[in-house]
Amino acid sequence: MLSDRRPEAEALSDYERRRNEATMEDYRANLYQAELNPPPPGLLELRASVRGDQEATNRHLLGEDGAADDVHEPGLIRRP
Repeated sequence: MLSDRRPEAEALSDYERRRNEATMEDYRANLYQAELNPPPPGLLELRASVRGDQEATNRHLLGEDGAADDVHEPGLIRRP
């Protein structure tokens, strides 16, 4: 038992279910990319827009991991 509250098998099963639910979107996105599918619409434009701007690049990359809320804010993509 992990604690006195519930049996180990039940706790581990619940953990696995919650983990799978929390990571399924990332799993599917990684699988899509691993199959060499084209990038989602706008992704290449977004990446090009942050090229050469380290702060914007950091915000973009952190946002892909859910660590930054303002990554896709209006105006992030610089237009020539």
